[in-house]
Amino acid sequence: MPPRVATDCPEGLDTALSLVRAAMNEAAKRRVAPNVAVWALVLEAVGRLTELHGAQAAAEFFASLEMELRKPEGLGGSNGVVN
Repeated sequence: MPPRVATDCPEGLDTALSLVRAAMNEAAKRRVAPNVAVWALVLEAVGRLTELHGAQAAAEFFASLEMELRKPEGLGGSNGVVN
């Protein structure tokens, strides 16, 4: 089951997540290994995030994401994904 989206997320996030999941499903149909598809999505996302907000803001975002990932409880709460 996909993660539930918190109520304080940006408008349209549900639709965007559906598109990403559809891309992963399409990759599977084309026999692209899941780890390769995920890396491609990450690389594209990092590039676009940097274009939209600049390198410094992207770096700060990923630093905060790293801290969240290292917490024993993992991601959750106001970041948009509820475990």
